[in-house]
Amino acid sequence: MRALLAAAAVVALVHVLQGRQSGPLLVQGIKNLNFARRPLDAALESHGWLRPPLYPLVLWGASRAGLPPRHVNEMLFLLTLGLVAVYARRQLRGIDPLWPVLLLAVAHFNHANVYQPVAETLFVLLLLTLVLALQGYQERAGGRCLVLSTGALAGLALARYFALVFPLPAAALNLALLPPLPWRRRLRNAAIALTVAGIPIAFWMGLAGGATGFLTGDDRWAPRDLPAEVAHWSKDTSLAAHARLTAKTLVIDFFCPRQHAGLAVVTRPHPQGRVEWAGLVLVLAAGVVLALQLGQGALPRTALDRVAVARSGGALLVELVVFFYATTLAVWTFANNDPIHTRFLYPSYALLVLLGFHAYAWVMARAREPACAVPFVGLYLLVGAVQLWRSVQAAPLPIR
Repeated sequence: MRALLAAAAVVALVHVLQGRQSGPLLVQGIKNLNFARRPLDAALESHGWLRPPLYPLVLWGASRAGLPPRHVNEMLFLLTLGLVAVYARRQLRGIDPLWPVLLLAVAHFNHANVYQPVAETLFVLLLLTLVLALQGYQERAGGRCLVLSTGALAGLALARYFALVFPLPAAALNLALLPPLPWRRRLRNAAIALTVAGIPIAFWMGLAGGATGFLTGDDRWAPRDLPAEVAHWSKDTSLAAHARLTAKTLVIDFFCPRQHAGLAVVTRPHPQGRVEWAGLVLVLAAGVVLALQLGQGALPRTALDRVAVARSGGALLVELVVFFYATTLAVWTFANNDPIHTRFLYPSYALLVLLGFHAYAWVMARAREPACAVPFVGLYLLVGAVQLWRSVQAAPLPIR
Protein backbone atom coordinates (compact mmCIF):
# COMPACT_ATOMS: atom_id res chain seq x y z
CA MET A 1 0.00 0.00 0.00
CA ARG A 2 2.82 2.40 0.86
CA ALA A 3 4.47 1.74 -2.51
CA LEU A 4 1.20 2.41 -4.37
CA LEU A 5 0.63 5.66 -2.51
CA ALA A 6 4.20 6.76 -3.16
CA ALA A 7 3.88 5.90 -6.86
CA ALA A 8 0.61 7.83 -7.14
CA ALA A 9 2.17 10.83 -5.42
CA VAL A 10 5.18 10.78 -7.76
CA VAL A 11 2.91 10.53 -10.84
CA ALA A 12 0.87 13.51 -9.65
CA LEU A 13 4.00 15.50 -8.80
CA VAL A 14 5.55 14.86 -12.21
CA HIS A 15 2.32 15.77 -14.01
CA VAL A 16 1.99 19.07 -12.15
CA LEU A 17 5.63 20.10 -12.54
CA GLN A 18 5.81 19.01 -16.18
CA GLY A 19 2.63 20.96 -16.89
CA ARG A 20 4.29 24.16 -15.65
CA GLN A 21 7.03 24.06 -18.27
CA SER A 22 6.76 26.43 -21.22
CA GLY A 23 8.84 28.14 -23.85
CA PRO A 24 9.86 27.71 -27.49
CA LEU A 25 10.41 24.27 -28.94
CA LEU A 26 13.56 23.11 -30.68
CA VAL A 27 13.39 23.02 -34.47
CA GLN A 28 13.89 19.27 -34.33
CA GLY A 29 11.02 19.00 -31.84
CA ILE A 30 8.70 20.88 -34.18
CA LYS A 31 9.66 18.52 -37.00
CA ASN A 32 8.88 15.52 -34.76
CA LEU A 33 5.44 16.94 -33.95
CA ASN A 34 4.75 17.47 -37.65
CA PHE A 35 5.81 13.85 -38.25
CA ALA A 36 3.23 12.65 -35.73
CA ARG A 37 0.41 14.55 -37.48
CA ARG A 38 0.99 13.19 -40.99
CA PRO A 39 0.16 9.85 -42.63
CA LEU A 40 3.05 7.47 -42.09
CA ASP A 41 4.34 7.39 -45.67
CA ALA A 42 4.34 11.18 -45.94
CA ALA A 43 5.89 11.49 -42.47
CA LEU A 44 8.77 9.16 -43.32
CA GLU A 45 9.35 10.92 -46.63
CA SER A 46 9.60 14.33 -44.94
CA HIS A 47 11.71 13.05 -42.02
CA GLY A 48 14.92 12.89 -44.01
CA TRP A 49 18.07 11.03 -43.00
CA LEU A 50 19.80 13.27 -40.47
CA ARG A 51 18.36 11.38 -37.50
CA PRO A 52 17.15 7.81 -36.90
CA PRO A 53 13.35 7.44 -36.97
CA LEU A 54 12.45 5.63 -33.73
CA TYR A 55 11.37 8.61 -31.63
CA PRO A 56 9.12 10.27 -34.24
CA LEU A 57 7.64 6.82 -34.91
CA VAL A 58 6.84 6.54 -31.18
CA LEU A 59 5.12 9.94 -31.35
CA TRP A 60 3.23 8.85 -34.46
CA GLY A 61 2.09 5.57 -32.89
CA ALA A 62 1.07 7.26 -29.63
CA SER A 63 -0.97 9.83 -31.54
CA ARG A 64 -2.82 7.07 -33.37
CA ALA A 65 -3.49 5.39 -30.01
CA GLY A 66 -5.05 8.59 -28.65
CA LEU A 67 -2.12 9.87 -26.54
CA PRO A 68 -1.29 13.48 -27.46
CA PRO A 69 2.38 14.10 -28.28
CA ARG A 70 2.73 16.53 -25.36
CA HIS A 71 2.12 13.63 -22.96
CA VAL A 72 4.39 11.06 -24.63
CA ASN A 73 7.61 12.25 -23.02
CA GLU A 74 5.87 12.54 -19.66
CA MET A 75 4.89 8.88 -19.90
CA LEU A 76 8.40 7.90 -20.97
CA PHE A 77 9.80 9.83 -18.02
CA LEU A 78 7.44 8.11 -15.57
CA LEU A 79 8.57 4.74 -16.94
CA THR A 80 12.16 5.88 -16.41
CA LEU A 81 11.40 6.68 -12.76
CA GLY A 82 9.94 3.20 -12.43
CA LEU A 83 13.22 1.72 -13.67
CA VAL A 84 15.12 3.93 -11.21
CA ALA A 85 13.01 2.45 -8.41
CA VAL A 86 13.73 -1.09 -9.64
CA TYR A 87 17.45 -0.37 -9.86
CA ALA A 88 17.53 1.20 -6.39
CA ARG A 89 15.70 -1.73 -4.85
CA ARG A 90 18.14 -4.21 -6.42
CA GLN A 91 21.45 -2.39 -6.11
CA LEU A 92 21.30 0.32 -3.42
CA ARG A 93 21.45 -1.59 -0.18
CA GLY A 94 19.93 0.19 2.80
CA ILE A 95 18.44 3.05 0.73
CA ASP A 96 14.71 3.52 0.23
CA PRO A 97 14.10 3.69 -3.56
CA LEU A 98 11.81 6.66 -2.95
CA TRP A 99 14.80 8.94 -2.31
CA PRO A 100 16.42 8.79 -5.77
CA VAL A 101 13.00 8.65 -7.44
CA LEU A 102 11.83 11.75 -5.57
CA LEU A 103 14.96 13.72 -6.42
CA LEU A 104 14.63 12.89 -10.11
CA ALA A 105 10.87 13.55 -10.05
CA VAL A 106 11.34 17.16 -8.94
CA ALA A 107 14.53 17.80 -10.94
CA HIS A 108 14.14 20.70 -13.33
CA PHE A 109 16.89 19.34 -15.56
CA ASN A 110 14.47 16.49 -16.23
CA HIS A 111 11.38 18.62 -16.79
CA ALA A 112 13.17 21.13 -19.03
CA ASN A 113 14.46 18.35 -21.28
CA VAL A 114 11.33 16.20 -21.15
CA TYR A 115 9.38 19.28 -22.29
CA GLN A 116 11.17 19.17 -25.66
CA PRO A 117 9.67 16.56 -28.06
CA VAL A 118 13.06 15.12 -29.04
CA ALA A 119 14.63 11.69 -28.63
CA GLU A 120 16.64 12.20 -25.43
CA THR A 121 13.81 11.19 -23.07
CA LEU A 122 13.37 7.90 -24.94
CA PHE A 123 17.15 7.46 -25.01
CA VAL A 124 17.33 7.74 -21.19
CA LEU A 125 14.56 5.16 -20.76
CA LEU A 126 16.33 2.71 -23.07
CA LEU A 127 19.69 3.39 -21.41
CA LEU A 128 18.34 2.50 -17.96
CA THR A 129 16.71 -0.59 -19.46
CA LEU A 130 20.13 -1.56 -20.78
CA VAL A 131 21.74 -0.96 -17.38
CA LEU A 132 19.26 -3.27 -15.66
CA ALA A 133 19.58 -5.90 -18.38
CA LEU A 134 23.39 -5.87 -18.31
CA GLN A 135 23.39 -6.07 -14.54
CA GLY A 136 21.06 -9.04 -14.59
CA TYR A 137 23.10 -10.75 -17.29
CA GLN A 138 26.35 -10.25 -15.35
CA GLU A 139 24.76 -11.80 -12.27
CA ARG A 140 22.84 -14.70 -13.82
CA ALA A 141 23.82 -14.92 -17.52
CA GLY A 142 20.16 -15.53 -18.31
CA GLY A 143 18.78 -15.54 -21.84
CA ARG A 144 16.02 -13.09 -20.93
CA CYS A 145 18.54 -10.44 -19.87
CA LEU A 146 20.56 -11.02 -23.05
CA VAL A 147 17.44 -10.53 -25.18
CA LEU A 148 16.53 -7.39 -23.22
CA SER A 149 20.05 -6.01 -23.66
CA THR A 150 19.84 -6.66 -27.39
CA GLY A 151 16.48 -4.93 -27.69
CA ALA A 152 17.65 -1.93 -25.69
CA LEU A 153 20.76 -1.58 -27.85
CA ALA A 154 18.69 -1.74 -31.03
CA GLY A 155 16.33 0.91 -29.71
CA LEU A 156 19.16 3.19 -28.59
CA ALA A 157 20.81 3.05 -32.02
CA LEU A 158 17.49 3.81 -33.73
CA ALA A 159 16.91 6.74 -31.37
CA ARG A 160 20.27 8.51 -31.78
CA TYR A 161 23.32 7.89 -33.92
CA PHE A 162 25.39 8.70 -30.82
CA ALA A 163 24.48 5.24 -29.51
CA LEU A 164 26.98 3.79 -31.98
CA VAL A 165 29.80 5.26 -29.87
CA PHE A 166 27.89 5.13 -26.58
CA PRO A 167 26.67 2.76 -25.21
CA LEU A 168 27.15 0.03 -27.85
CA PRO A 169 30.94 -0.40 -27.34
CA ALA A 170 30.59 -0.34 -23.55
CA ALA A 171 27.79 -2.91 -23.69
CA ALA A 172 29.88 -5.12 -25.97
CA LEU A 173 32.72 -5.16 -23.44
CA ASN A 174 30.35 -6.03 -20.61
CA LEU A 175 28.68 -8.81 -22.55
CA ALA A 176 32.02 -10.28 -23.61
CA LEU A 177 33.99 -9.99 -20.37
CA LEU A 178 31.86 -10.13 -17.25
CA PRO A 179 29.06 -12.75 -17.35
CA PRO A 180 29.82 -15.97 -15.40
CA LEU A 181 30.24 -18.06 -18.54
CA PRO A 182 33.13 -19.68 -20.43
CA TRP A 183 34.88 -17.14 -22.63
CA ARG A 184 33.75 -18.76 -25.89
CA ARG A 185 30.08 -18.45 -24.89
CA ARG A 186 30.63 -14.88 -23.73
CA LEU A 187 32.12 -13.90 -27.07
CA ARG A 188 29.46 -15.78 -29.02
CA ASN A 189 26.60 -14.18 -27.07
CA ALA A 190 28.14 -10.72 -27.38
CA ALA A 191 28.57 -11.15 -31.14
CA ILE A 192 24.97 -12.35 -31.55
CA ALA A 193 23.60 -9.48 -29.45
CA LEU A 194 25.53 -6.80 -31.34
CA THR A 195 24.69 -8.29 -34.73
CA VAL A 196 20.96 -8.49 -34.02
CA ALA A 197 20.93 -5.05 -32.40
CA GLY A 198 22.80 -3.57 -35.34
CA ILE A 199 20.54 -4.87 -38.10
CA PRO A 200 17.82 -2.14 -37.84
CA ILE A 201 20.23 0.80 -37.71
CA ALA A 202 22.43 -0.75 -40.42
CA PHE A 203 19.38 -0.99 -42.66
CA TRP A 204 18.48 2.65 -41.96
CA MET A 205 22.04 3.88 -42.49
CA GLY A 206 22.25 1.91 -45.72
CA LEU A 207 19.17 3.75 -46.99
CA ALA A 208 20.63 7.06 -45.79
CA GLY A 209 23.92 6.36 -47.54
CA GLY A 210 22.17 5.52 -50.77
CA ALA A 211 20.05 8.67 -50.63
CA THR A 212 22.65 11.20 -49.45
CA GLY A 213 26.09 9.65 -49.85
CA PHE A 214 26.59 9.75 -46.07
CA LEU A 215 25.66 6.91 -43.69
CA THR A 216 24.39 9.43 -41.14
CA GLY A 217 22.52 11.53 -43.70
CA ASP A 218 25.03 14.38 -43.87
CA ASP A 219 28.71 15.24 -43.54
CA ARG A 220 29.12 15.41 -39.76
CA TRP A 221 32.72 16.66 -39.99
CA ALA A 222 32.52 19.55 -42.45
CA PRO A 223 32.93 23.15 -41.14
CA ARG A 224 29.61 24.91 -40.45
CA ASP A 225 28.46 28.30 -41.69
CA LEU A 226 26.86 29.71 -38.54
CA PRO A 227 24.17 32.41 -38.55
CA ALA A 228 25.29 35.77 -37.19
CA GLU A 229 23.31 35.41 -33.95
CA VAL A 230 25.27 32.28 -32.98
CA ALA A 231 28.61 33.13 -34.54
CA HIS A 232 30.14 33.01 -31.04
CA TRP A 233 29.77 29.21 -31.15
CA SER A 234 32.78 29.06 -33.46
CA LYS A 235 35.13 29.64 -30.52
CA ASP A 236 33.81 26.57 -28.68
CA THR A 237 35.15 23.79 -30.90
CA SER A 238 38.35 22.61 -29.17
CA LEU A 239 38.67 19.80 -26.64
CA ALA A 240 39.37 22.36 -23.90
CA ALA A 241 36.28 24.36 -24.88
CA HIS A 242 34.07 21.27 -24.80
CA ALA A 243 35.50 20.23 -21.43
CA ARG A 244 34.74 23.72 -20.09
CA LEU A 245 31.21 23.64 -21.49
CA THR A 246 30.68 20.18 -19.97
CA ALA A 247 31.72 21.35 -16.50
CA LYS A 248 29.68 24.55 -16.89
CA THR A 249 26.60 22.62 -17.98
CA LEU A 250 26.79 20.23 -15.04
CA VAL A 251 27.26 23.00 -12.47
CA ILE A 252 24.38 25.07 -13.84
CA ASP A 253 22.01 22.13 -14.34
CA PHE A 254 22.54 20.72 -10.86
CA PHE A 255 23.19 23.78 -8.70
CA CYS A 256 22.00 27.00 -10.33
CA PRO A 257 18.68 28.16 -8.78
CA ARG A 258 17.84 30.57 -11.62
CA GLN A 259 18.08 28.73 -14.93
CA HIS A 260 19.05 25.51 -16.65
CA ALA A 261 22.01 24.99 -18.95
CA GLY A 262 20.49 25.65 -22.34
CA LEU A 263 22.51 26.90 -25.29
CA ALA A 264 21.57 30.50 -24.54
CA VAL A 265 23.16 30.15 -21.09
CA VAL A 266 26.26 27.98 -21.44
CA THR A 267 27.61 29.74 -24.54
CA ARG A 268 27.62 33.11 -22.78
CA PRO A 269 29.29 34.34 -19.57
CA HIS A 270 27.68 32.95 -16.43
CA PRO A 271 29.09 34.09 -13.07
CA GLN A 272 28.93 31.44 -10.34
CA GLY A 273 26.54 32.22 -7.48
CA ARG A 274 26.79 31.24 -3.83
CA VAL A 275 24.51 28.25 -4.25
CA GLU A 276 26.65 26.87 -7.08
CA TRP A 277 29.81 27.31 -5.01
CA ALA A 278 28.09 25.57 -2.07
CA GLY A 279 27.22 22.66 -4.33
CA LEU A 280 30.80 22.36 -5.55
CA VAL A 281 32.10 22.45 -1.96
CA LEU A 282 29.70 19.64 -0.99
CA VAL A 283 30.77 17.56 -4.00
CA LEU A 284 34.40 18.05 -2.98
CA ALA A 285 33.63 17.12 0.64
CA ALA A 286 31.78 13.97 -0.42
CA GLY A 287 34.72 13.07 -2.66
CA VAL A 288 37.16 13.52 0.23
CA VAL A 289 35.06 11.26 2.47
CA LEU A 290 34.92 8.63 -0.27
CA ALA A 291 38.69 8.86 -0.85
CA LEU A 292 39.40 8.50 2.86
CA GLN A 293 37.32 5.33 2.98
CA LEU A 294 39.19 3.97 -0.02
CA GLY A 295 42.45 4.82 1.71
CA GLN A 296 41.51 2.75 4.74
CA GLY A 297 41.93 -0.52 2.88
CA ALA A 298 38.42 -0.87 1.50
CA LEU A 299 39.62 -1.74 -2.01
CA PRO A 300 39.22 -5.36 -3.17
CA ARG A 301 42.35 -7.43 -2.52
CA THR A 302 41.80 -10.76 -4.25
CA ALA A 303 40.94 -11.64 -7.83
CA LEU A 304 37.51 -12.91 -6.76
CA ASP A 305 36.86 -9.66 -4.92
CA ARG A 306 37.79 -7.65 -8.00
CA VAL A 307 35.46 -9.73 -10.20
CA ALA A 308 32.64 -9.19 -7.69
CA VAL A 309 33.23 -5.44 -7.72
CA ALA A 310 33.35 -5.39 -11.54
CA ARG A 311 29.95 -7.09 -11.65
CA SER A 312 28.41 -4.68 -9.13
CA GLY A 313 25.93 -2.02 -10.15
CA GLY A 314 28.15 0.80 -8.97
CA ALA A 315 31.07 -0.36 -11.11
CA LEU A 316 28.83 -0.59 -14.17
CA LEU A 317 27.59 2.96 -13.62
CA VAL A 318 31.14 4.29 -13.17
CA GLU A 319 32.13 2.60 -16.41
CA LEU A 320 29.15 3.96 -18.33
CA VAL A 321 29.53 7.50 -16.99
CA VAL A 322 33.26 7.60 -17.81
CA PHE A 323 32.57 6.11 -21.24
CA PHE A 324 29.76 8.62 -21.87
CA TYR A 325 31.83 11.71 -21.09
CA ALA A 326 34.94 10.44 -22.86
CA THR A 327 33.03 9.67 -26.07
CA THR A 328 31.03 12.91 -25.86
CA LEU A 329 34.18 15.01 -25.63
CA ALA A 330 35.84 13.03 -28.42
CA VAL A 331 32.89 13.22 -30.81
CA TRP A 332 32.16 16.89 -30.16
CA THR A 333 35.81 17.83 -30.64
CA PHE A 334 35.88 16.46 -34.19
CA ALA A 335 32.24 16.69 -35.33
CA ASN A 336 30.26 19.79 -36.29
CA ASN A 337 27.55 19.56 -33.60
CA ASP A 338 26.09 22.43 -31.61
CA PRO A 339 28.11 23.26 -28.48
CA ILE A 340 27.69 20.94 -25.50
CA HIS A 341 24.77 21.92 -23.29
CA THR A 342 21.99 20.35 -21.22
CA ARG A 343 20.38 18.32 -24.01
CA PHE A 344 23.57 16.51 -24.94
CA LEU A 345 24.59 15.66 -21.36
CA TYR A 346 21.07 14.88 -20.17
CA PRO A 347 21.28 11.12 -20.90
CA SER A 348 23.90 10.81 -18.14
CA TYR A 349 22.02 12.64 -15.37
CA ALA A 350 20.03 9.71 -13.98
CA LEU A 351 23.26 7.66 -13.97
CA LEU A 352 25.05 10.43 -12.06
CA VAL A 353 22.30 10.58 -9.43
CA LEU A 354 22.33 6.80 -8.96
CA LEU A 355 26.12 6.85 -8.79
CA GLY A 356 25.92 9.43 -6.01
CA PHE A 357 23.63 7.12 -4.06
CA HIS A 358 26.06 4.26 -4.63
CA ALA A 359 28.87 6.36 -3.18
CA TYR A 360 26.75 7.24 -0.14
CA ALA A 361 25.66 3.63 0.44
CA TRP A 362 29.23 2.39 0.02
CA VAL A 363 30.67 4.93 2.46
CA MET A 364 27.98 4.42 5.11
CA ALA A 365 28.42 0.65 4.97
CA ARG A 366 32.08 1.10 5.98
CA ALA A 367 32.28 4.39 7.87
CA ARG A 368 32.64 4.38 11.64
CA GLU A 369 31.57 8.00 12.08
CA PRO A 370 27.97 9.13 11.33
CA ALA A 371 29.44 12.51 10.34
CA CYS A 372 30.55 10.89 7.06
CA ALA A 373 26.96 11.20 5.91
CA VAL A 374 26.88 15.00 6.26
CA PRO A 375 28.23 16.03 2.82
CA PHE A 376 26.04 13.46 1.04
CA VAL A 377 22.87 14.48 2.88
CA GLY A 378 23.72 18.14 2.39
CA LEU A 379 24.25 17.57 -1.31
CA TYR A 380 20.92 15.77 -1.64
CA LEU A 381 19.05 18.56 0.16
CA LEU A 382 20.76 21.31 -1.81
CA VAL A 383 20.17 19.71 -5.22
CA GLY A 384 16.59 18.81 -4.29
CA ALA A 385 15.80 22.35 -3.13
CA VAL A 386 17.39 23.95 -6.21
CA GLN A 387 15.62 21.60 -8.61
CA LEU A 388 12.21 21.93 -6.96
CA TRP A 389 12.52 25.72 -6.92
CA ARG A 390 13.42 25.81 -10.60
CA SER A 391 10.67 23.35 -11.53
CA VAL A 392 8.05 25.43 -9.75
CA GLN A 393 9.32 28.68 -11.26
CA ALA A 394 9.56 27.04 -14.71
CA ALA A 395 11.11 30.09 -16.33
CA PRO A 396 11.16 29.66 -20.13
CA LEU A 397 14.49 30.21 -21.84
CA PRO A 398 15.28 31.16 -25.43
CA ILE A 399 16.64 28.27 -27.46
CA ARG A 400 19.77 30.13 -28.58
